[in-house]
Amino acid sequence: MPFNTLLLTCLKSGKSFGEGKARVSVSRPKEYASKETVIFFSTDDQSNEKSTLRDDLGVNGALCDLVVFYAPDNGDKKVLCLVELKGKNIKPAVEQVTNPANSV
Repeated sequence: MPFNTLLLTCLKSGKSFGEGKARVSVSRPKEYASKETVIFFSTDDQSNEKSTLRDDLGVNGALCDLVVFYAPDNGDKKVLCLVELKGKNIKPAVEQVTNPANSV
């Protein structure tokens, strides 16, 4: 995945993201906030007009709405979460996230 594209066109400030009525956010007690890194990337060009990830990866189908990076400061475990917001109809979201051609 072109990391520079994520940083330059998809990086999102804040720890929440929403489309329509669906929303995802990260909240935690203040004592843990300084002990971890959480970064949101708005990847789909339909909700983020600045995103060039679709073109950079050559994806013709749907992209996930969001990539969330998580890393605790006390270890080397790093996690990338692919997020697709669909409201009540989650079957297309599952297909979208699990199909590598449609995910980031």
